[in-house]
Amino acid sequence: MAPSAHRRKTYDALLDAALGLTAQGRGFASLSLREVTRTAGVVPTAFYRHFESMDELGLALVDCSAGALRTLMHEARSAELDGNHLVRRSVDTFFDFVAQHAALFLFLVREQTGGSSAVRDALAVVIRLFIADLATDLARAPLLRHVATADLNLLAELITNTVSAAIPGFLGAGENQRQAVRNRVEKQLRIILLGAAQWQASPSQKPA
Repeated sequence: MAPSAHRRKTYDALLDAALGLTAQGRGFASLSLREVTRTAGVVPTAFYRHFESMDELGLALVDCSAGALRTLMHEARSAELDGNHLVRRSVDTFFDFVAQHAALFLFLVREQTGGSSAVRDALAVVIRLFIADLATDLARAPLLRHVATADLNLLAELITNTVSAAIPGFLGAGENQRQAVRNRVEKQLRIILLGAAQWQASPSQKPA
């Protein structure tokens, strides 16, 4: 095995070990370096070839899916579909990704209020980036062209919070119940967007 491939295998093993331990209900801040390396099947010194601290490992977990998911969601929202089908495509794209990375999203949900301030802060940044991406995409929607930029940002935040709030229930549900969660979120988003399309800002807030 080439050295680079070996390094990547160790790196992935450390991430998987941390996720496996947190999936058992452990808070990330309660994990020790030795516990993670033992679970990963590597010696503690190997940890420092990849991370300077446990917080840095936590930041890697936050980063490892953020870029891919942002790209997927932008592509989903860029499709030439009518509003209802676009909402359904976006919801399905998001929850398909969550289902494929269930352990990671369990970690992300718990660590939003977890004990590692570095991980909490990184998650807050990622959420702000998702909100900004969504606000940019919403600005291109014909039905929302009359909505002021500040209100689009609020709309994007509301949508993001609505979807995020459904993640724990989705992960804890069986397959049939998961479809019900998707349907509920899709309906919630349609209601939110219907209201936004009728929104009239005060004169001081309207775009020039």
